[in-house]
Amino acid sequence: MPALLIAGKNIFSLRNKALDIECEKIGTLPHDAVSAACFETDSIYYVSEYLPDSLMSWTPTEPAKFITKFPYSLRKIIFYHNKVFCAQANSHFIFAYDPLSLVIETLEMPCEVLNFEPGDNGFVIENKTGDLYGYSFDNGMNKVQQLVNAKLIGNYRNSAVALVASNSDAISVTEEGKTYSSTLSSVENCFVVEDNDVIQLDRHKKALIYHNDLSRPIPSSSKYIHLLHTPTMDTEQICTMCLCELDESPSLTLDCGHQFHIDCVLEWVNNWDEFRKKGNHISFNRGMCPGGCKHLVRHPLIYSTSRDIKELYDKVSLQRREIIQVLYTTKSQDDLLFYVCSKCAEPFLGGENSCFRMQGGEPAKDPNSLLCDNCQTDFFCPTHGRKYVIYKCTYCCNPATHRSFATRYLCDRCEERWVGSTEVDKISCPGPNVCPLGGHHDTTCAYPVGCLLCLPEYLLAIDFIIPPSGNGDENKLAQ
Repeated sequence: MPALLIAGKNIFSLRNKALDIECEKIGTLPHDAVSAACFETDSIYYVSEYLPDSLMSWTPTEPAKFITKFPYSLRKIIFYHNKVFCAQANSHFIFAYDPLSLVIETLEMPCEVLNFEPGDNGFVIENKTGDLYGYSFDNGMNKVQQLVNAKLIGNYRNSAVALVASNSDAISVTEEGKTYSSTLSSVENCFVVEDNDVIQLDRHKKALIYHNDLSRPIPSSSKYIHLLHTPTMDTEQICTMCLCELDESPSLTLDCGHQFHIDCVLEWVNNWDEFRKKGNHISFNRGMCPGGCKHLVRHPLIYSTSRDIKELYDKVSLQRREIIQVLYTTKSQDDLLFYVCSKCAEPFLGGENSCFRMQGGEPAKDPNSLLCDNCQTDFFCPTHGRKYVIYKCTYCCNPATHRSFATRYLCDRCEERWVGSTEVDKISCPGPNVCPLGGHHDTTCAYPVGCLLCLPEYLLAIDFIIPPSGNGDENKLAQ
């Protein structure tokens, strides 16, 4: 695909030809372009010096056309994920224009946006002091800690590329705020990659640099010089949910760039939180893009549902990160199951994800029985609260060491016994002489034994706890 060069009003197509660049003029704009973005071959969106608050379009087959007006003057625009994103001059705002639904959305950033470049599912933002921030549509804002006095110069392979002033190194930066060494070690200024070859502007924006420092003067001088990458566009505009053309019904573009009919998306997210009614673990399957990219569904036209999905997603993500850092350092994010408390509606950890137990679906439970620690009233230690509460195993007399499906408490032995999708049988209490709890308990369910740090020794006979398999004592409690 050819790259484009815009010098003031003049538009040029750039193509690599052996050891030179073919620079062909393909059109002229009515006014100098302050910023521009290519949305398909030889077609652009732009903001002019004459109308800095208006988005215009230009194609080789029709003259410049007014698209929409924004509340303020614009500093920079990019075309990304089938939307036009526009940074307001001297402000904290980025506007998102969806050409499919004709909707403009305002995204507030935590810093003034001097420059920004697209990542995989969000942006990397540069402020006035050279600090960089990653902005993920799914996970919000993260400051890039490793870089100072950095300057964004382009994007490549789903990451922004920044030049670090201290050593002139080009570093790739993701929207999650992570950095890694860029494969484009030779770039020092604004650039595009065309047919795997880098074309960049020189320091003074007077020449194009390519092929190991070969250069070619820019054919037209202007204070506004832009190098544009030509994106690959889908030739067939269909809704992949109903397989009908997008223009047959009102449509929208999600953050991830996938496009669907509005009615199809509404039907998809209609029961996204059905797990609440069933008492099952939290699942975002219906809260994520039906295109399979695993990014959250979000758009101003479905604001209420988008907001609810994002709020719960943020709460679960925060808890999961904190719990993994402290308690489950060897676990991944998918290894933990969270549930919604029936009283306060906040998410809480309900156990680990054991795939073999999930094959037949979760065990039946009353959704009203799902309670987080803050709302649980079955036990409270005056000294330690609920921090060290231990429960009797749901299936035997041992003290529980695991929690499963939010309402089941298991000891190590019963955790090992549960090897399939069928719930394990309960083992009767053998009586007070060999029961770890002295036989003084309800034999039909789990219940709080007490606080581990405050529990009197006579209430828990550690010597009678039956360990996992291997010592021949597995049947003691059944005798």
